[in-house]
Amino acid sequence: MNAIDTSRRVGLIELPELAELLTRYGITAVTGPDFKSAVAAIKTESAKRAIPIIVADNPTPGLRSWVNRIQQSAPIKVAVVRNLQSPVIDAGSAAEILTPASINDILSTVGLPTLDGPDGLRTFPESVVEAGGGFELPDFDFDDLEDDDLAAAVPVQISAPEPVYEPAPATTPVVPVANE
Repeated sequence: MNAIDTSRRVGLIELPELAELLTRYGITAVTGPDFKSAVAAIKTESAKRAIPIIVADNPTPGLRSWVNRIQQSAPIKVAVVRNLQSPVIDAGSAAEILTPASINDILSTVGLPTLDGPDGLRTFPESVVEAGGGFELPDFDFDDLEDDDLAAAVPVQISAPEPVYEPAPATTPVVPVANE
């Protein structure tokens, strides 16, 4: 059996964008174009040496039960990239990855060494604007403003609301009883 360097290998299920991003930074993504082929690739790789697995929280048929079975039987780290709008996979003992997350956060969640320098701070998904990253604002035609008096706007004063006093609830007085 050939031992391979797994320090930069991770199994990915239903996460093609993450596979592309990690591969760009020298991390081997063991995956496939669909759930079944990704499982087959991970199974082949795991026969050589166990690798951590990251799965998307998708309603893919069979994915939830496969993740549950892996968590119960395999001595590997499993993480779920959580779908907060409609979670499908019960994380159980799996770690959860909330997005956006940095590459280093994702790697450390499954026990892999993190990247040095700014590469590890890149976010997934990449559509999220990163700190220091720029973006282009849409053009705006100031001549099309309907209200030309914006420069002369009067500041609005906001006053604190008047306190509302409510009477305290009535209590029944306690009358001591004399001992005879």
